[in-house]
Amino acid sequence: MKLLQKITKQLSLKSSKQFTTTETTKSLLKFLKLPLASTKEIFEIFEAYAERENLVTMTDGTQNEHNKWLYIQGTKPSGVCLVAHADTVFMNGPNLKITDTIISSNSDEYGIGADDRAGVALIWMVKELGHSILITDGEEIGMVGASKLASVKKYIDYINDNNAFFMQIDRRNNLEYKHYGTGNKEFESYIENKFGYINAGNSSFTDIVVLSKTIPGVNISACYYNEHTCLEYIDLIAFNALVNKMYRYLSTENFNNINFSRSV
Repeated sequence: MKLLQKITKQLSLKSSKQFTTTETTKSLLKFLKLPLASTKEIFEIFEAYAERENLVTMTDGTQNEHNKWLYIQGTKPSGVCLVAHADTVFMNGPNLKITDTIISSNSDEYGIGADDRAGVALIWMVKELGHSILITDGEEIGMVGASKLASVKKYIDYINDNNAFFMQIDRRNNLEYKHYGTGNKEFESYIENKFGYINAGNSSFTDIVVLSKTIPGVNISACYYNEHTCLEYIDLIAFNALVNKMYRYLSTENFNNINFSRSV
């Protein structure tokens, strides 16, 4: 009885947790300040975290070939696989300009790498909730890391079998989502009811297109704008709201009752 009360109290504390804009901005800067042309530092951060917490990992590929990926198995009995890519399109930077409401670039040549360092930062902030994590390289040059992972049956089958669905945080703007045909109408309704997001269509692609084999995937807005340009910026107020919404959802949703299949 005491154990049940303790678990209930812990769940209540997690679901009521509220990050400040200062806290979410600090997480963003942890990753935005890293070299934009390198993914090495991001993989090292997540590898060190997994080792420190004694978590089960799978990894393959190299940064030199831009096909590296790192999977950290979640500790929850059931949950989602959170996905972000470590690479950016920029070969220089960062040179950040920070105000109370946005982070933008001081350069006329390159942006801030919010696509997809914002997604990486969000995953870092919710990592304690026990969901699986997948960090990839080479998304910007054709989903190279995700494709390498998807080509090895024992790895990709394991990930699809042990998660309810893929949730990638790699979409421009705010309050939008895409599933690129990996989900059906039921899955669309679920995402829209849970988040109030608008379906932005199925054009273009990202990692979940090749990762989703038997389960669907969704890519949600990470609150960045004008990606791949020197005008790129992050809306800090919207990003803070996103982190808190994701934290509440990931800490309270009963994923035991979720059983979506990939749309064919």
